[in-house]
Amino acid sequence: MYRKGDSCTQCHRQTQDDHDECTRTCPITGRWGEACNKHCGAGCRSLVCYQWSGECVHGCTEGRYGQQCEFNCDHCRVCGYGVSNCARRDGSCSCGCSGNLYGATCDKQCNSKCLNTSCNSTTGECTHGCIEGMFGRHCNSVCSDTCLHGTCHQNGSCMACMQGYYGEQCRKKCSRNCGSETCSGDGRCSPCKPGFFKTQCQEKCSDNCLNETCNQNNGKCDYGSVKCPENCATDKCSRGNGSCSDGCVAGTYGQHCRLTCSSSCTDMECVTNDTGGSKPVCTLGCRDGLWGDYCDMECPRHCSVCNKNTGSCQGLSHDSYVQSLHRLVVILSSCLGVLFLVTVVIIVRRRECTWCPDFHRSIPPINPDNRPDEFSGSRRAEEISLHEFNASRDSEGSQYDVIPDVNNERGYEQLQPPQPDAGYTPLLYTWQ
Repeated sequence: MYRKGDSCTQCHRQTQDDHDECTRTCPITGRWGEACNKHCGAGCRSLVCYQWSGECVHGCTEGRYGQQCEFNCDHCRVCGYGVSNCARRDGSCSCGCSGNLYGATCDKQCNSKCLNTSCNSTTGECTHGCIEGMFGRHCNSVCSDTCLHGTCHQNGSCMACMQGYYGEQCRKKCSRNCGSETCSGDGRCSPCKPGFFKTQCQEKCSDNCLNETCNQNNGKCDYGSVKCPENCATDKCSRGNGSCSDGCVAGTYGQHCRLTCSSSCTDMECVTNDTGGSKPVCTLGCRDGLWGDYCDMECPRHCSVCNKNTGSCQGLSHDSYVQSLHRLVVILSSCLGVLFLVTVVIIVRRRECTWCPDFHRSIPPINPDNRPDEFSGSRRAEEISLHEFNASRDSEGSQYDVIPDVNNERGYEQLQPPQPDAGYTPLLYTWQ
């Protein structure tokens, strides 16, 4: 320590004489100051303090802190054995805080929800638990309202649950099938209501158990059971009338599943909406060729599949398709045959008509003066064929004479020019 003005500081640049002055005490015990006219602090041990600073030389008495030991350590717990319970420099407690204080300097209040208002002097956590209805390290959380009497442990778990609840904080509801609606902490019912079994009574006893009771562990009927009809889908049936509770096996229907579904139904699956044995409805549709709710109506002819509701055709059968194709081939063949015959008849008739006696009569005489210009020059006039002359030479009013041909025994007719007043031209035919 070195003297600097009226105080002593850590300054190594000062002289040794200055150091000596800082550590000097007054010749009168309990005094300090340049004229030794100031009193050392009452908390100075042995009432000895340095002349220039008044700092207690031997520290403070128990329960005091500060440079001159002028402050009390009332906020700190007493350590005993004459040891100071707080640090002289900053007043931090050596043996913890007193009362309901906590913190490094014991300047914070413990939560009023702490039991006995006591808490850890360092962290402030409640050391003896919480008052009723509160939980948490600092007791600042409220217990679940389903805890019995609203009380819980400091970790929040209920000491007990209200009726009908279970779980650590009693937030889960017991099964409604528990007897008296109470259960253990893990939700187990003891016992179950009649008609239920398993740990939480979540499964129903068989409908055919007498007195509606069964073993809670395995579900076996306590007092035996009624025998269900053999076609029931399960072994559950009514104790009163024996009707199947879960329906019938495939292919049967009715209250006791003794009636057989129609073979018209796909896979013989059907169902009825009442227990009176009314006509069943096919559930998987109809076999090919049938339609309707009961599959009792036939699809149109040659239709293998039709709409179940309307009966409209949705596909031809293979046989029907082949028959239809065969029928189409027959019809087309017949038409072609008829067309061929008609063509042959027309050709034959035309050939026969060329030898008819009346054929030339149907040809009107041609007046060359009245012919259009288009026939002149570019058209080639040829004599009519001999067989046509032969056919008409014996007709009345013929203008032909027969001239014998020495080289041909048949002879032929030669065209004779008409008389000027005959009213017709030589028989000529113009070919286009």
